[in-house]
Amino acid sequence: MIVISNSSPIIALSRCDQLRLFQQLFGRIFIPDAVIDDKRARNEAKELGFFPSFTSDIIKAAEKRNLIDSYDDVMKQLHQLGVYLPE
Repeated sequence: MIVISNSSPIIALSRCDQLRLFQQLFGRIFIPDAVIDDKRARNEAKELGFFPSFTSDIIKAAEKRNLIDSYDDVMKQLHQLGVYLPE
């Protein structure tokens, strides 16, 4: 599976020591130059036929595949670190 990422999930997952989830869930990640402009990156991904997901979607997928114990625990940890995500 090819995954294109902006900086938000990388920063959030790195802050709570869960960056490994990218590799465990997707294997390979592509970070385009357009990550500086999040809206542009999402538009380019849609044009290429990719489905944009949020960081919370990645955390939910990790829970579903038993890569983390609890979605809620990771979200609480992120909130404690000052990272607030749409759920």
